[in-house]
Amino acid sequence: MCTREIDKADSEIKAFGKKVSSDKKSAELFLKSIGVLTSKGEVSKHYKKLCIPHAQD
Repeated sequence: MCTREIDKADSEIKAFGKKVSSDKKSAELFLKSIGVLTSKGEVSKHYKKLCIPHAQD
């Protein structure tokens, strides 16, 4: 990739991140679509035991 392509991809990724994190509903829909959350809104079993201090309790 050349610098121009990298800059374009970077700006597209940042724009997508802003869109997805703009409100709770869009964030939940995105996390459900990639399998992080279940349809009930709970963290799926594959992500429950990640090394995150607050999740270890």
